[in-house]
Amino acid sequence: MKTAKQVWNQVERQVGGQVWNQVGYQVLYQVGIQVFDQVWYQVWNQVGNRVMDQVLEEIRENSRAGVGSGQ
Repeated sequence: MKTAKQVWNQVERQVGGQVWNQVGYQVLYQVGIQVFDQVWYQVWNQVGNRVMDQVLEEIRENSRAGVGSGQ
């Protein structure tokens, strides 16, 4: 004979598994996308702008040096 706690754990596992399959993945996906967007945005602000500045500076220097202009 199962105790109430064992029955509860079993029900919780089954119901929890179904709920997780239907809802959990979607919630995790949406939250994950939001978190990823925020983190990516912060990283981009810190790193991306510097990288872009370097790239643009190289492009300016190359264009001044005449690289690529003869094509």
